[in-house]
Amino acid sequence: MLVGGLDKAFLSGVTSTTYAATFSNNVYLPEFVFVIFQMTFVGAPHVYYGDEIGMQGKKDPDNRRPFDWDWEQRPEAVEMRSLYRDLIHLRLASPVLQRGSFSFLPVGGDIVAYARELEGESMVVALNPGNIASQITLNRDYIFLKTFGAIQRNMDAVLLPANSALIACLGKTGKAR
Repeated sequence: MLVGGLDKAFLSGVTSTTYAATFSNNVYLPEFVFVIFQMTFVGAPHVYYGDEIGMQGKKDPDNRRPFDWDWEQRPEAVEMRSLYRDLIHLRLASPVLQRGSFSFLPVGGDIVAYARELEGESMVVALNPGNIASQITLNRDYIFLKTFGAIQRNMDAVLLPANSALIACLGKTGKAR
């Protein structure tokens, strides 16, 4: 799968030794971060054959393994497919994710945060692929749509633990929806 013009398999190989922690018991951190980024970034997401169940592959000829028809027996594959399904549904239901503008938000630490905006609606995505918790400021009117990890909120302060992510939105009227 391509993520922002970069090959996910290449990036996973680079980062998999750095981020050995797992997300939600089974899904390895680089994979869920790539999926969230891909489904909330500008442009049309591309899901390559088998990505939705976490199939692995390397360079040709190993990149064309037969489909794993027993994927439902692997908890990590079931969890990965569920993640793809949920994020694809979110994208299909959100014009802001389909056509909205994109801008990175200034945050510190290992957090990558960005906003998508369209016709008075705003969506914020914050990814913390680091090994330590970091705090960001997010207007309390934002509603958390999806959280990945034990996100904590105290008024406008949001604590993202290590290896976590957040998708939040603000409705067209400037009020939480």
